[in-house]
Amino acid sequence: RQAPGKRDYKTVKSKVSGEKEKLQIRHMVMTVKEAYALFVEENPGIGIKKSKFYSLRPIHIRLSSEMPHNVCVCKLHANFNFLTESLSKAVVGFPPTGKELLAAICCNITSEACMTESCNKCKDTNFLTKFSLNIDLEAQISWKQWGEVNKRPVITYVETTIGEAMEMVQNMLGKFNVHCYI
Repeated sequence: RQAPGKRDYKTVKSKVSGEKEKLQIRHMVMTVKEAYALFVEENPGIGIKKSKFYSLRPIHIRLSSEMPHNVCVCKLHANFNFLTESLSKAVVGFPPTGKELLAAICCNITSEACMTESCNKCKDTNFLTKFSLNIDLEAQISWKQWGEVNKRPVITYVETTIGEAMEMVQNMLGKFNVHCYI
């Protein structure tokens, strides 16, 4: 996502011409780990290790953690990913991102039928039974969540049981599927 301000740029010396050029600062909307996983998936023939991939990030590309508050990020995606990330640490095999969860429970994430719960194969998929085997549903977990205080975005911390968190994901899935597809 491109930084909005006129002054949000980085001056970089071109390796080809040697001249200085101004590049608009951009913020990653995913973590570097997610970007690396996507790169490996899309380029299986290129053997690059994680540390080298991290070091090749251009200087004008900032990490998602460095994103200022005047750059918008979808609250639904962020909250869903905070929740799935927390569950993935507590439940073995649980996908750490919303995208990976959708890929695990939908036939085809590019299909309108699958993403709008109209597909006969995957519309009745209950991920609770798929991921809740041999775990303590009463164990406590916590995660971050975006909310508002005095019409300003703030991060709050939520703590609940694994079972309640999984039910929250199940309840959010319908809206999240459609949101991701559109």
